[in-house]
Amino acid sequence: MRRYIFLGFVVLLSIVATTIGGHVLKQDECSLVGISVPACPIPDPKFVVFFAHPSDCQRFFKCSNGVAHCKTCPANLHWNTELNTCDFPFRAGCNPPRNPPKVPPTTTTRHPNTRPPKNTPPPPPVCPAGPLPRCPPIDGKFPTFFAHANDCHWFFKCSHGVPHCKPCPEKLHWNTQLNTCDFPFRAGCNPPRIPPKVPPTTTTRNPNPRPPKNPPRPPCPAGQLPRCPPIDGKFPTFFAHPNDCQWFFKCSHGVPHCKTCPANLHWNTRLRTCDFPFRAGCIGKST
Repeated sequence: MRRYIFLGFVVLLSIVATTIGGHVLKQDECSLVGISVPACPIPDPKFVVFFAHPSDCQRFFKCSNGVAHCKTCPANLHWNTELNTCDFPFRAGCNPPRNPPKVPPTTTTRHPNTRPPKNTPPPPPVCPAGPLPRCPPIDGKFPTFFAHANDCHWFFKCSHGVPHCKPCPEKLHWNTQLNTCDFPFRAGCNPPRIPPKVPPTTTTRNPNPRPPKNPPRPPCPAGQLPRCPPIDGKFPTFFAHPNDCQWFFKCSHGVPHCKTCPANLHWNTRLRTCDFPFRAGCIGKST
């Protein structure tokens, strides 16, 4: 009899652990004890539904079949509720963190004039000097971007006639053709608009120096080429690669040019840009 009572108690605990406040949840990557889990729609709508974590800027919820799955952004990134993606903390807008870390009590005697340390966020990077572009006074259907005149790593995004200076992720340059951050050898900004200043040295130079070789471009995977329009339209025409999620085609004067997304990103046919795999929705292709 006691054995059956114990088994029933274990089943009850498992039900309580998977349902909080009437909302179904799944502990994927973070602890959900003591927090409010969002209510996901049933069935799934056309687009994926996300929710910010109520107490942690680095985590978020992704809905699937009415279940809220807890996910974690990559290191040093926060969840951006406006863009529904992981982003730099100064752009995500989650500052200070929703749940500051709890410091365990200590038994040391504090000095009466000591001040607790302040957790100040690092200052945002400073935009390099250069002329500002002229943005249209009214925003169009698609955002307007401009490359920085003096630095390949930076670009401008227009909003209501105001140019906002933005940096690309580390080791990436702004690609003016694709309007996105890309590898330097594909962005076409080579050499950089502001070459780094090298201090003079007294070492003897090699009389026959060899110029550095550019890294070879990866070959385009095998697959059927798309049929591009003979005349370019107002906006570029893109096609997803039929056999590889990381590759895509960009049309130019009727010719499809094979391009590849940055590492660990897939081509999003709906947004016409490289995106996280779970949002790109490319399933059943080799990567």
